[in-house]
Amino acid sequence: MSRKLISFFCLFFFLVAAESFIRAQNNCNCPYADKIEKEFFENYEKRDFRSAELLLLKLDKNSVFCRQSFYSYKAILSNGKREFDSLNYYLDVLRSDLSKNNCLRSELNFRFYSGYNYLHLNDFDSASYTFIKASEIALRLKDEYMLSKSYSNLGVIFNTINQPHKSVFYYKKALSYMKKSTDLKTKAQVIANLATGYGRIYDQTSELAYIDSAKKICMDAVPVFKADGAKLALMQIYNSLAGISYAKDQYDIALKYLDSTVLLADKNADFDYLSSAYYKYCDNYIELKQYAKAKEAANTSFYYAQRAEHPWKINVAYERLIECETLVGNYRQAMNFQRIYSKIKDSLFTAENSGRINELEQKYNKAQNEKTINDLNQEKEITSLRMKFLVIGIFSALLVILVIVIFYRQSVLKNKQRNMEVEQRLNRARMNPHFFFNTLNSLQTFSMQENKNSKIGYYLSKYARIMRQTLESTYKETTTVEQEIEYLNSYMDIQKLRYPGKFEFIYETDDSFEAHETLIPGMIIQPFLENAIEHGFNEMEGKGIISLKIKAVEKKLQIEIEDNGSGFTEDLKAKEYPSRATQIIKDRLYLLDKQLKTTSAFLIKKGEGNKGTYIKLVLPLMHKDESTDHR
Repeated sequence: MSRKLISFFCLFFFLVAAESFIRAQNNCNCPYADKIEKEFFENYEKRDFRSAELLLLKLDKNSVFCRQSFYSYKAILSNGKREFDSLNYYLDVLRSDLSKNNCLRSELNFRFYSGYNYLHLNDFDSASYTFIKASEIALRLKDEYMLSKSYSNLGVIFNTINQPHKSVFYYKKALSYMKKSTDLKTKAQVIANLATGYGRIYDQTSELAYIDSAKKICMDAVPVFKADGAKLALMQIYNSLAGISYAKDQYDIALKYLDSTVLLADKNADFDYLSSAYYKYCDNYIELKQYAKAKEAANTSFYYAQRAEHPWKINVAYERLIECETLVGNYRQAMNFQRIYSKIKDSLFTAENSGRINELEQKYNKAQNEKTINDLNQEKEITSLRMKFLVIGIFSALLVILVIVIFYRQSVLKNKQRNMEVEQRLNRARMNPHFFFNTLNSLQTFSMQENKNSKIGYYLSKYARIMRQTLESTYKETTTVEQEIEYLNSYMDIQKLRYPGKFEFIYETDDSFEAHETLIPGMIIQPFLENAIEHGFNEMEGKGIISLKIKAVEKKLQIEIEDNGSGFTEDLKAKEYPSRATQIIKDRLYLLDKQLKTTSAFLIKKGEGNKGTYIKLVLPLMHKDESTDHR
């Protein structure tokens, strides 16, 4: 693993940062920590923890960053050795030191390895929050390596909570920042995780394109890792290819990939890889109906999972043992394994776990009952009794379902009626119809002016685009920020034709979100621009300015619109502008929050110095992969 990329970006960051920031970060300097960094991580990758620890003895504890580097390195070693109590201790010490002497480089390490600790505790909410914070700091430091690892772990979390589309999104982001990295093990892990994410999407959609995508990225990686002699990376990829072959019912091919993994593995060190390989052996043997081999593979997976002290893989091994025992009819042993599995998974039994135990228990009891029935020769009586209970159960279930359907339908119809009323109001208010007629008159006048014929086609094209997008917005509730800005530019060009030299339009988007991937309710900005032009600049002397800013702030999309027009007055007609705009926004945000189960907000007030109008909208941050149409 090479950390040169990190040092380069940190150096670049300090060179271009403001002087005040540099003064705040002047404690982040420890030449010895930078000197041993490469050797430390080389020893860490080889699992030579003793040599890595010896390098830390010369760190000067009196220097702030040297001391914080020591705690960070100790936390990293504790994580590698899976000594989670020690990891928690060093993170607590580092947290205390950072509260007195804040240093971004140390805080990045603290956030990142705290995330690992939360993952170990299965506290996914805290883990995701911590990795997001780590990614924010890595962006500030331009540390692409830690940024990619933070995104990768966010992918792991979303994959664990069964949201594979989001996991694939973060794995792709992680790979995009890993292009120059020489850390092949981590890169292979991300590729393998991405392949797993594609596989889980395939499980949900049954679209073979996802399996093909997974196979392609893995096959492309194999020659690269072979050329570099990256054994651990190859094992990770072979395990993934085995999973892909299993998904395509190519069990013999899957077994060959697993043989390659086991052949490369060090039986005294690579416990994680071996545990994964053997539970996949078990899956393939089950499909081939070779249950004895499947059970043996499950036991071997369990053995290596214990050696790795990996709770999740221990649980996976128990799952395979449960399935093997069930398939051979050993329900008592399967039930025992199920109890252990459920206890590890959660201290409180979930409904799913309880249902699984009950199912195994019923199968076990059924086998015992049938033996008793045969002994007592009472089959007819028992069968009759079962039929009565079955009929009663079916009737009761149908009655309950009927009641639920009736109440649900009434609720849906009521909500639908309310939504239709709101949408009808919105469609009527999407754009002032006078704008279209006035624009056509302006175009007619413009076309009759001398030397203007060459431009009439340009403005007609703009006008047609506005008409088309306005009509489309009645069918499609959301559009991308990029498309919305294109629409607003076309709209403002037409307005400038109507009011030449009357105003200027300035817009700005920051780099905190991707405009072509981020969604926004269509035409939510246009009514405010229209009111600024029609009312704010109507009696104004001089040139008007409309400013639009769009940025992402704490998982929200923030929109600010400001003009230097006349603002609010006591005139009754002018008061119709804020009240009408307010009602439109309330209706649209009501529908948006109802559909997405989020909280939006907006503010309209007088501008700075009591001049003009200031509008602020706060919307949920939506992406294409999460939704294509929130209507």
